[in-house]
Amino acid sequence: MEFGLIFRNKTAYEKMKINFILAVGFLVVAHVAMILGMVNPEIISKMSAMPKM
Repeated sequence: MEFGLIFRNKTAYEKMKINFILAVGFLVVAHVAMILGMVNPEIISKMSAMPKM
C-alpha cells in the first residue's frame, strides 16, 4: 500500500481505515492461532498423551 502497488486511488483516510482493518484482522488470527496452539489435544480428540513428549 505504501509503494502504490495496491489501493492507488484511495484517499489517505481510506488507506488508514484499510490499514487498521488489516492490523486488527492479523491480531485476531494470531491470537486464535495462539489459543488453539495451547489447547490440550485430549480435549479435541481421543488422542492420548503423545509418547516421548
